[in-house]
Amino acid sequence: MSKNSLLKGNQAFKEGKYKKAIYYYNKCIEVDPAASSLIKLNLKLANRRLIEEEMSRRSGYACSLERADENSIHGWCVKEPQPGEIFSIDVLLDGHLYLRVKNDGHRQDLKKNGISEGLGGLCFSNPVKYLKEGRYTISLRLPDGSFSNSIVVDATASVTPRINLVDSFPHREVTIIVPVYNAPDDLKVCLERLRAYTPQFAKILLIDDCSSDERIGRILAEYDGTDSIRILSNAKNLGFTRTVNRGIDEAGEDDVVLLNSDARVTPGWLEGMLMAANSAPRIATVTAMSDRAGAFSAPQMGNDNKLPEGVDEITYARAFRRRSLGLYPRVPTGNGFCMFVSRECINNIGSLDAQAFPRGYGEENDFCMRALRAGWSNVIDDRTYVFHDRSKSFGETKTELMTAGRAVVDARYPEYKKAIEIFSASEKIALARNRASVAMQDCVDAHGTGSCAPRILFVIATQTGGTPQTNRDLMEALSGSFEGWVLRCDSKMLELSRMNENGKTSFVRSRKLQEPVDPLTHASSEYDALVSDWLQEFDFDLVHIRHLGWHGLSLPRLARQLGKKVVYSFHDYYALSSTFKLIDDEGVFLGNTFLDEGSIYRESLWPKDALPAPCGNWLSFWRERFQDALEYCDAFVTTADSARRLILDAMPRLPDDRFVVIPHGRDFLAFNRIRQKPKQGEPIRILVPGHINAVKGLEIIRALIEHDKDGKLEFHILGRLIGEKPQKGIVTLGGYERNEFAEKARAARPHLGIIFSIWDETYCHTLTELWSVGLPAAVLDFPNVADRVRRSGAGWVLSQRNISKLYEEIVRLAFDKCEYERTEQALTDWQDGYGLANSTTQMAAGYLNIYSDLLREGGRNNQALSPYSRKRIGVVCPASTDLRHAPGSTHIRIWERTRNTVERNVTYIKMTPATLVASAQENMLDGVIIQRTAIPQCMVENLISVLDQANIPYCLDLDDDLLDVPDDKDPQGVYSGYAPALQLLITSAAAVTVSTTALQEKIKTVHSNVVLLPNQLSDRLWHIAPKSRVLDSTVRVLYMGSATHDDDLAQVLPALDVVAQASQKFRLTLVGVTTRKDLKNGRPWLEVLEPPVKDYISFTQWLHSQGGRFDFAIAPLRDAKFNLCKSDLKLLDYGALGLPVIASDVSVYRAANAPGVRLVSNSTEAWTRALQEQITLGEGNRNQGETLRQWVIRERTLYKTLPEFDSFILRLTADQKAKTSESKVAKPSRTKIAVCVHIFYPHRWKLIFRYLSNIQQDFDLFITCPNDLAIKLFDVKTDYPKAVIIPVENVGMDVFPFLNAALQCKLYRYDAVLKLHTKNDKTEIGDTLGRLALDGVLGTPMLVDKVLNELLSGNEIGMVGSECLYRSAPKVMYDNRPNVEKILKAMSLDWPAEEWGFFAGTMFWVRGSLLKNLVSNYKAIISDVHTETKTASTGGDGQWAHAMERVLGLLPGAGGERVAVSYPSTEKSGHTHLRKVSPVKYGSKRAFHGFNVNHLSRYKNLSVWVDQCRHSDLFNENYYRTQAGGILPEEMDAATHFVLFGDMFGFSPSRKFSVTEYIQNNIDIANAKPSIPSLIHYLTYGGKKSFLPRV
Repeated sequence: MSKNSLLKGNQAFKEGKYKKAIYYYNKCIEVDPAASSLIKLNLKLANRRLIEEEMSRRSGYACSLERADENSIHGWCVKEPQPGEIFSIDVLLDGHLYLRVKNDGHRQDLKKNGISEGLGGLCFSNPVKYLKEGRYTISLRLPDGSFSNSIVVDATASVTPRINLVDSFPHREVTIIVPVYNAPDDLKVCLERLRAYTPQFAKILLIDDCSSDERIGRILAEYDGTDSIRILSNAKNLGFTRTVNRGIDEAGEDDVVLLNSDARVTPGWLEGMLMAANSAPRIATVTAMSDRAGAFSAPQMGNDNKLPEGVDEITYARAFRRRSLGLYPRVPTGNGFCMFVSRECINNIGSLDAQAFPRGYGEENDFCMRALRAGWSNVIDDRTYVFHDRSKSFGETKTELMTAGRAVVDARYPEYKKAIEIFSASEKIALARNRASVAMQDCVDAHGTGSCAPRILFVIATQTGGTPQTNRDLMEALSGSFEGWVLRCDSKMLELSRMNENGKTSFVRSRKLQEPVDPLTHASSEYDALVSDWLQEFDFDLVHIRHLGWHGLSLPRLARQLGKKVVYSFHDYYALSSTFKLIDDEGVFLGNTFLDEGSIYRESLWPKDALPAPCGNWLSFWRERFQDALEYCDAFVTTADSARRLILDAMPRLPDDRFVVIPHGRDFLAFNRIRQKPKQGEPIRILVPGHINAVKGLEIIRALIEHDKDGKLEFHILGRLIGEKPQKGIVTLGGYERNEFAEKARAARPHLGIIFSIWDETYCHTLTELWSVGLPAAVLDFPNVADRVRRSGAGWVLSQRNISKLYEEIVRLAFDKCEYERTEQALTDWQDGYGLANSTTQMAAGYLNIYSDLLREGGRNNQALSPYSRKRIGVVCPASTDLRHAPGSTHIRIWERTRNTVERNVTYIKMTPATLVASAQENMLDGVIIQRTAIPQCMVENLISVLDQANIPYCLDLDDDLLDVPDDKDPQGVYSGYAPALQLLITSAAAVTVSTTALQEKIKTVHSNVVLLPNQLSDRLWHIAPKSRVLDSTVRVLYMGSATHDDDLAQVLPALDVVAQASQKFRLTLVGVTTRKDLKNGRPWLEVLEPPVKDYISFTQWLHSQGGRFDFAIAPLRDAKFNLCKSDLKLLDYGALGLPVIASDVSVYRAANAPGVRLVSNSTEAWTRALQEQITLGEGNRNQGETLRQWVIRERTLYKTLPEFDSFILRLTADQKAKTSESKVAKPSRTKIAVCVHIFYPHRWKLIFRYLSNIQQDFDLFITCPNDLAIKLFDVKTDYPKAVIIPVENVGMDVFPFLNAALQCKLYRYDAVLKLHTKNDKTEIGDTLGRLALDGVLGTPMLVDKVLNELLSGNEIGMVGSECLYRSAPKVMYDNRPNVEKILKAMSLDWPAEEWGFFAGTMFWVRGSLLKNLVSNYKAIISDVHTETKTASTGGDGQWAHAMERVLGLLPGAGGERVAVSYPSTEKSGHTHLRKVSPVKYGSKRAFHGFNVNHLSRYKNLSVWVDQCRHSDLFNENYYRTQAGGILPEEMDAATHFVLFGDMFGFSPSRKFSVTEYIQNNIDIANAKPSIPSLIHYLTYGGKKSFLPRV
């Protein structure tokens, strides 16, 4: 920043030399464009003061604002020709109307000085007592439009009353009553808004007053049965008032809100009105403010408050609340368009008077006046804005009704006429309207800054560490979509800060708490009051609590009660224990040993001895208290699956379907490779990042050093060594900032890194940092870091239990050549893949989805949440490597089109070409947009291949004919050299978007799907009203464009010379256009204006500031082949500035058919004539310019086209998926499927082979078999040449071979594993069971697709098999308990406290990671298998394999996942449906206890018996579904379910036939059951008797 210019500008401002101040401020911005945001307020004020001075000089009025005291502002004003005249004057607050006052004050001093005749004085209320903290400007607007001088008043603190929230809010239930009569279009919007923005606690009552429009019934039917919505219909038309009264009666003892069906509510509307209702005792009614609600309208009283161009209703309502003061003005009456009514008041004075006001108009006024007389009050909610269309139901009778209603009110309440004068006289109402006007200006002034975007308050505790850094990453990545604020507390100091559009954070509020947050109660009443105040004052839309340490536990409740959505993140386990890493005093994770004196392992945010030991009753209380607090949260986030499982286990009341995992993303300027190869004789240099203490592995490091007698290990601590002095074997490198990590790590010349944390970290940034510099990491076997290392392969998972073995393993791995090469490749894969792809913008995309879903669902938490709920589209454009700067065409064509907002159904992610490749390989995208030549030529072929393999479609955007760029436009041959790559990009694209019809026709010759996407102007950047022409003695013309228009300028330069010679007042300003500086020589009328800023957004701001200098603009364009494909963008830019245009009469501009544009042929004569005629228009230029501007706004702005663009992108991704087989699951990158088949009966292989054809994607096949069969499996090798044959000992039936394969082939690395075996078919039972099991896992391609979708999508399903074979382990434990206990002990698992299930026959799908425990404890698990008889026969129960069969059923539960069972939808289609099961609940069903072998006859005869049921009048599907609704899946055929299960459960097929009674009266069927269903028995045999049991 030019400090000298700034100082001079400030000094000139203080001296009242505003023109001089403006000069220096602009000079300052020219030198340092970044200074614009810092001094824009000063610049704005200086311009305003200059205008005021100019207007005052021209005015026929003399006036002055003299002084302001605490309560009043004083001044005077007289009309100079008539000094005794009394007139009204507008008082402006911040340039917007505040009050209207009269100059009728007595001023003898004015008389004495001959200025007036003794009047002319002004005195009005100083609004400062109501205003939020800040500086405000007061001025006067005189009757002729001129302005007085200004004075500045300072509000030192907000004294606005806030609502003190209590535990129960709202205090009474609420019903919203919507009377409906016709007006279907309004009703549709009304109901959509109600559903979107009404909190869950409210009920909605819709009453149709016998509408004559049949569309009303159809609209209401869509909401019938919806939660919280009740629909009533009047048999005959009762009229408005009686309909409302019916609603009041139907609402019972609820408070009610009366809402017209043409009202459009906005976010937080009901919460706002309820807060107003609770702002004081005995409030009868609360009315929202509106655009069309008469006296309740704002900014103007009345019914005409049109929103500024480009501003939507939700944005304005948000800006309105942020500017509001919460004054809740008291008024004599409310307005029934949106009016809260207290039930206590209704009980006191009665409902609306339907006798006097049968059709409405006056009924609410009467009610409010009755309330007023009974000692109640009515208030305006000046924080809530609800839009209204006014009544369309009464047509021409409306005026008559209003007149009649008013007459009744006046007659009943003589005071009414006087009372309603308050709507014009109240300073509180005036302030509310003033703030509404300022809010409109805020929406206009936002101009790309996102200052009207939804606000998120991020709550953090510490200032250092991973959480604050990640939080900053997230805020920066979401900038533009959300406005990020931060609330931090250290228990004593509360600080509120805000991140601006430049990524800089500034403090907004801070307060030292006189009552700090107490560690024992985790509460402070002062904290509650202050936070509640700030939540209301700054109107946050969503509160994201990143940590509650040092904050009050009341925060989630306070935020929810104020209508804020609340997200809670678990970055550690503080909610589970005050020792937030869950390490006990012996250093054991999840241990429970705590000593009175504590230990080095006990970490807490609070001072030592501030809390009891985290065990026993205190720990239980801590968790219960936290669960109570978190019940007010709408969503939960953590960063690792293991952390999520642990938290859900400890806090079972959390809703698992609203608890998501979003790993931290990181951006690295570059990846490094600093790893050194160790040499014999030199110590192994091990980098240890982070602040290291006992819980970070310091004791392990010390033990290793003590064991290291030969000095082979050297630990380099990059961070602080906490609580220890450096010792031999330890080198401390000091702390580091993020951007210093690579440099400081390189100095250590490390061979590897370690992360020896002794707890399950929820993420671990230091592991990411080690990999970013190319260091493999040794970690301990705690789930999250261990899983990350195993998935990447970039390191090792070691055990710390034996220091000697740990030492030996580190030394071995360091010098192992194979391990070196393996980890080097793994590091390369990570850096080129996941490390590059998982950026902060990818992370932010997940949060954006969660935030958007929450804000869009309103108050109804009725959907499962997912960070992948919206399609993710990669956006790659020509831009700087940090993606902050790009050419104007990128902003116009792509970046403005792909700005993420809450309302959109697609998430767009800007990325570089390299990141795009990585993201595609990691399956992180659903589609891609590529602009122009953004992909380097050397990457094009590989990128197309990668996208094709990942089945990701891309759209290519072109706005020029880049395949045929003329030599003069491409002197370096850049485009001609790129043409082959561009041709390939075009032909391989799923679609090509272009800017003009001419370009569309050209590209259609090489691609069939070319979509016209015309250039549109961004509303947020261009909707600002143009500057008024600054009058001077010159005619100024603007010509702007990129610096490639030399030939176009040369074409019109002769005409310009002629015009300039003829008129000395002519001036042409070039912005861009040409790089030739010599053109100015000899042309004093030619000005070259260099924009002081380079980026497009700042350029548009600067251009708007210059717009007032010009009269019209020109757009010359040569009629050349290349130009045929150009767009009419210049017309749009000029039009947005309010400038008419002279343009070349070429197809580009001719096709626009835009008003305010003069088309001329490209001849000197034509251009000369056109310029001269345009000059003679004078003031008429502005009229033409405004016409063009309105056309641009109406036809060529961007916002209204975005839904269509999103739909196009979604269709593109859907069409691409449809190109693959309908039943095929899109294969994610690196997804692996393994099938493991144990073959003991080789002749059964062909049966399995046929079933395997239902897996319609690649899989690895592993075959286990007894040793003597290995050489005999010719069919297998013929059918699957790549199958891996694994000979095994013939022990443990099919289970031991499976464990052996899991160990040898690392099946845990696969995403999905299918376990099969050849079932003995020597008996009918064996054959049927085998087929039943195969049907349950491979029955149809559709079933397989569904199973894989569940297992591969992370939807918490860990195992899938046939419902018919899913049995209760405890119920059929038999003699297996001893062996089960041994196996569980070997796996470090306890006997389950609850019932669990298993798949009899051990054929199932399982998530590969769940097999890790089996492999890790393989030796201990199989220790007893060899003591059994080596036989393949099933023998008696009680063998190791039978025990293992039951233990396998525990794998999902132990991994925090669930089981799904498959079942048939009809008897012919096979198993096609899945449903999740909970063994505890499922256990009550007899099917779960065991599918008896006799039941197999039901399966065998299923088709015949189902057909019999369907053709019998004794089977009624609707009746049966009612009976069996608890266990009958919706998708399953009812008759099929009855035959297989329902009959056994005693469910009757109809009222005509009782299963229970039939069995009781027929001993033979009782004995036969369950081999034959009772109805089938009756139809086959019992029907010959006369007996027919009825229900």
